Amino acid sequence: MVNSSEGDINIGCNVQGISEYDFFSDSNFDDIHCRPLKTDSPYLGLKTFEIKDKDKFFGREKWIANLGDRLKKDNVLLLLGASDTGKSSLIRAGLIPYLGSNKKSLINISFHPDENPFKSLYQCLASTYGKKSSLADISKEIRENTLIKIVTFLKQDYQCILIFIDQFEELFTKTQKPERDKFFASLFQLFQQQDSSVKIVLTMRSDFLDRFSEYPQLAKIHDRYSRILTRMSDGELKLAIAEPAAKNGVTFEQGLVEQIIHDFHQQNDYLPLLAYTLDVLWERENIVNRVLKIKTYQELKEQTFGYLSEQANQFINPSLGWRDRHLREKEQEIQKLNLALTELKLREQSARVLNLLPVQPLEGLVLAIQTMGDNLEKYPNQLLAPVLGSLKEAMNTPTEANSLRGHEQEVNCVAFSPDGKFIVSGSIDGILCLWDLQGNLITQPWQGHEEGVISVAFSPNGDGCANPSGVRIVSVGFDGTVCL
Repeated sequence: MVNSSEGDINIGCNVQGISEYDFFSDSNFDDIHCRPLKTDSPYLGLKTFEIKDKDKFFGREKWIANLGDRLKKDNVLLLLGASDTGKSSLIRAGLIPYLGSNKKSLINISFHPDENPFKSLYQCLASTYGKKSSLADISKEIRENTLIKIVTFLKQDYQCILIFIDQFEELFTKTQKPERDKFFASLFQLFQQQDSSVKIVLTMRSDFLDRFSEYPQLAKIHDRYSRILTRMSDGELKLAIAEPAAKNGVTFEQGLVEQIIHDFHQQNDYLPLLAYTLDVLWERENIVNRVLKIKTYQELKEQTFGYLSEQANQFINPSLGWRDRHLREKEQEIQKLNLALTELKLREQSARVLNLLPVQPLEGLVLAIQTMGDNLEKYPNQLLAPVLGSLKEAMNTPTEANSLRGHEQEVNCVAFSPDGKFIVSGSIDGILCLWDLQGNLITQPWQGHEEGVISVAFSPNGDGCANPSGVRIVSVGFDGTVCL
C-alpha cells in the first residue's frame, strides 16, 4: 500500500502473524486436524521462493517486520549473509508481499545482474511490458541515467517503486569491469536522488564485502544501510517446518520436528536440503492420516540422503540395475539432490577463484583450471557459468597485454586485416569498430546494421576505400543485410 500524499510505503498490513499454535501440544494437534485437509505439498523442495509463495513462507516474521520498518525511513537496504541462509527468499516471499504490492500503488522490479546487468534489467521489463515498449527501449540504453529514466517513466503510473537486485555479488563474479562500472554509475545516480518513493533492496553474500573497497560509494552504503541475516534459530525453524503443514491440516509426530532440526544442524544448516527433505517426506507419507511420521522420515534419511555414506554409493551404482519403478524414483531424487549440492560447491570454488585473482593471480588460475578438470567430465552439462567466468577472468588477469574498449554491447565477431595491421569488430547492437594493434580506434564507430553483426572480413584489395586504413570491410548482419 502507498500513502499518495507522502509517497511512503505503509507497512504492516500484509504481514503473516506468527502462529498461535504450540505444535507439540496434543490438544492443538486436534485443532489443526479440524482444518480442511489439503493434500498438495506446502513445501517447495529445491525450488526458490517467489512472491506467489508468500503463504508458505514462515519463520522470518520478525525479520520481515524489522526490514519493513527500516525501508519506511531509509531508501536503501543491503541484506548480507552467508550462502544459502535464505536472503532471496526473505525478500521475495517475505518483505515484498509485506510492503503491500497491489495494483497501481507499488511496482516491484526484481532481477539479478548476471553477465550484463543492463541486459538482465531489460529482460525483466520486456517480460512485463513487451520488447517493443518504450520502457524496454529505455532499459537498452547503457548510460549513467538509465535507472533514473526508468524510474521517471514508471512514476507516471505508480506511486512507489521497489527495485530488488538479487545476488548482487554477480556484479563481481560474472560481470566484466566495463559493464560493472557503467551499472554502478547508473545505480549511484539513482541513490543520490534521495527519492522516498523509490526503494532499493540489494542482497549479497557477505564473503564478497571486500570487493566494495574499489567503490567508495558502495562502502558508504554498507556502513549506513546494511543488515546481516543470521542463521535461523530453532524457534524460527520450528515455524518454518511445522506451520506450512498445519495450514494444510497436517501435523508432525511428537519429536519429529526436533529430530529434523538436529539433522539440519548436522548438515551445516543448509536450507535447500531442509526444504527438499520436507517436500519428499510429504510426498511419501499417507497424508490422509494427517500426521507426518518418524518412521517415514527415518526411511527417507536412509534411502535418499545416503550420499554421505558408502550405502549411497552402492544404492546408486548402475550395476545393481533398477527393476522397480519405486527404486527408479529414489535414484532420481538422489541424483537431483547431488546435483544441487555439486552446484553449491562449484559456486563456492568460483568465489574462491575470484577472491584470489586480485592478490594471487597465478594461484587463482591454477584453482580455476583444477575446478574445471575435476568436474567437466562428471557434470559437462551442469558446469556453472561462474566457474567458466572465473577461468576466463583468471586467464586474462595475469596475461592481458592490451584491451580494446569501444563497444557498449556484446562483441560477436572480429577479424584481422590481410597485412596484420588492423582489427575490425562487430557487436550485437550493429556497431562496427576499426582498431590498430595498440587498441586505438582508427575511425569513430559506425552503425553497420539495424540488428547485430554476425560476421566481418577484410577485402584483400582495399583500392577505392574511403576509410583512413586503406582497406575495404564487408559485414553481415542478423537481419540478412550485407554492408561494404
